[in-house]
Amino acid sequence: MVLWLVTRTDRTSVSTLMRCAWRTVTSIVTRAVDALIDSRRLENLYRIGVDEICYRHPHKYLTIVGDHDTGKVVYITEGRGRDSFSEFFEQQSAKERDKVQVVSMDGSPAFRAAAEDHVPRARQCMDPFHVVDAAHARDIAADADVEPVRVPNSETPTTYRPGTVLDTWMRVLAGGCEWLHCDVAAWNTDLDHHRPFDHSDPAAGGPTAAGNLTAYCRNHHRLKHSGHWQVNADGGIELVAPTGHRYRPRSAGILGARGRDRIVDPATRRRTRAQNDAARIRAERRRRHATDEPAPF
Repeated sequence: MVLWLVTRTDRTSVSTLMRCAWRTVTSIVTRAVDALIDSRRLENLYRIGVDEICYRHPHKYLTIVGDHDTGKVVYITEGRGRDSFSEFFEQQSAKERDKVQVVSMDGSPAFRAAAEDHVPRARQCMDPFHVVDAAHARDIAADADVEPVRVPNSETPTTYRPGTVLDTWMRVLAGGCEWLHCDVAAWNTDLDHHRPFDHSDPAAGGPTAAGNLTAYCRNHHRLKHSGHWQVNADGGIELVAPTGHRYRPRSAGILGARGRDRIVDPATRRRTRAQNDAARIRAERRRRHATDEPAPF
């Protein structure tokens, strides 16, 4: 029952349902894999495919190798680099590697290098999931409804909400929420005024214009107006954290095609991560000492 459940839900839910410890579920799965895995799965492989999957953020990947002839997964290991794919070939004998005729992948230089090292005679193919050829692109464009986005005029509007053209233009430029490390799509964000809009006198307040609007998701929009973070929009968006650290986030759209989230002035960091952890521990001890609250350990 545990083995059937773990293929359909997470281990925490399984342990709750079966009334056993989380580590017991892990032990059952480990024993079952050792007992039931086919030791001959790496034999007679002729056409294989390799790809990676992210199982935990940030940057926790698994390399997965499948058999195109049977449609089954034959190997999984941590990582997504050259060494991870090389581990798969090292599990095979030289005779078994010579049988491999085709290796499909997503064009990763690391995967290509591993295949060239261990199966140099095998043909390398691009995974069709990652490729759109010219003919397919022409077919898609032939039936597409093209609506050109016009650059909004520079007039100073006095309405609070942007018009359709300006709204579309700002979302195309932003691509997503322009807060630090946020991946919410621009079409699910709010357009916020850098300089607040004056509802009593619209002509005197912040205009609803391209240079005065930014896309934020609802959570970060509220965080901006909470007062804990400061936002400077002169010459680009700059976020100032409550700790004093300053960040310049990268736009996900046209504006940030060649940029990335970065710290504006790393040299001005007041404390390292270890120092921050030590400071939190000291603060917690002072708080408990002041309230005579017993320690939890």
